[in-house]
Amino acid sequence: MKMKAESAAGPVPIEHRFEDRMSLDWGLAADLAGAIRARLAEAERATLVVSGGSTPREMLGLLASADLDWSRVDVTLADERRVPASDPASNAAMVRRTLLVERAAAARLVPLERNDADPEAGLAAAEAALGDLSWPAAAVVLGMGTDGHFASLFPAMEGLEAALALDAPNRLVAVPGLAGREPRISQTLRSLLDCRRFVLHIQGEEKWRIMEAARTSGAVDGLPARALFRQRTRPLDVYWAP
Repeated sequence: MKMKAESAAGPVPIEHRFEDRMSLDWGLAADLAGAIRARLAEAERATLVVSGGSTPREMLGLLASADLDWSRVDVTLADERRVPASDPASNAAMVRRTLLVERAAAARLVPLERNDADPEAGLAAAEAALGDLSWPAAAVVLGMGTDGHFASLFPAMEGLEAALALDAPNRLVAVPGLAGREPRISQTLRSLLDCRRFVLHIQGEEKWRIMEAARTSGAVDGLPARALFRQRTRPLDVYWAP
């Protein structure tokens, strides 16, 4: 079910509320397939940006069976941990297990972590690889943490303001490993907004409350997801189920 909600902070988000998580996964997978199909109708290749974590796994598995010309689709990530590709914590590894199977096995994965001995060289290589993709992306699918972070843009992290700037010069930023987190790589908000469909995919009552808080005014360093609602570059589609 789709419905619009009031917002005082920015453009009105489009809410897609489902009765349960299975319906949400099917609905979002179908909508993403449509977005990719529309992009392929006008461009030689289509880019899909997805997120890690547990929330998108079932949805990505459903998307994998979509009847698309997956050989013309490039899949990349909103963010990544700086761990080997074989590490269970790797978002790229999760995408390989869940999305790059069945029909979608023909898609090309463009990872962010290059496991380079020189982290700066690896970041530069990933930046160049993203620059070679077909933009705007067909869709960008983000998750949100209970602390209000999206991608790997965390509250009060060093460089957060620059990473959220709509005129950020780079697509990627290095995220230091703090409070027990591994160092990470994240796309900037400017890069994530370079898309046709801009999606926030969340589940559960707690995430809904955090999303509602993000729509109110306040400092983005306390709740980075507020930047998703303040930007006026792309409409935000919120997909949610209890």
